[in-house]
Amino acid sequence: MSGAVVVAGDVRIALVPRRDIDPSSLPWGQHVAVRAPVAEGEALLSRLTDLGAPYEEVRGRVYTADPDGLTLELVFDG
Repeated sequence: MSGAVVVAGDVRIALVPRRDIDPSSLPWGQHVAVRAPVAEGEALLSRLTDLGAPYEEVRGRVYTADPDGLTLELVFDG
């Protein structure tokens, strides 16, 4: 099964099925991905640590969960 991308202006929503290589420590299946500049990566990870929020780095991306349990994927580029 392959995924799909829905585009509306500058917003892209990727629909991707769960894969065997996905992280197993948090429920990553349904999640929101947020793109951030590489220059902000260290500060964002430091803030997560300060808040005591667990996160996992997988294949160059960072996964964490918001207080309601929604999984967030941080994608750093540029």
